[in-house]
Amino acid sequence: VKIITASEEPRVLTALRGHSVTIPCPHNYTRPTVSVSHVEESSGPPILLCSAQDFYPEGIMQVWLRDGQPLNATQGNISANVDGSFSISTPLPLSSEHTEDVLYSCWVNHSTLSKPITASYNFSPTGDNTAVFKDLRIIATVCGVAFAVIVFGLVIVIRFTNFSKSTFFLKCVLF
Repeated sequence: VKIITASEEPRVLTALRGHSVTIPCPHNYTRPTVSVSHVEESSGPPILLCSAQDFYPEGIMQVWLRDGQPLNATQGNISANVDGSFSISTPLPLSSEHTEDVLYSCWVNHSTLSKPITASYNFSPTGDNTAVFKDLRIIATVCGVAFAVIVFGLVIVIRFTNFSKSTFFLKCVLF
């Protein structure tokens, strides 16, 4: 980059006065953050969405792959973020008969990357049941701990307090 001084080119400086000039600086370059998500809509087929967020400079390539083979999906439009970075999301509509043994991937290449990023989406063969079972395990654990605390508290209360003869039977059962 050559810096022009007023003494060298006064006409150029006069013409540029009042205008901003944007010069990309390598220290502002930002790698994209890539993710793939599954979107279920009430009407229409399910969609996979490949998102590349917060990258700079603007140029980027985004390609959908099915089992490693490129698909003919139209790349989404790049949008500018408030901070000067860019984002893009490319949808991939799926047929209602899509099989769970197919691997869908989003391949992204950008000038800041030493090699392209590939983000994949695996359909879970059990569907959402794993989330339900995880929640049930958490609930069972919490209930078990609460029960143990109650029993321990009762033992302590009975052991260290004076009870009337009517509680003698309870003492005998617990000890």
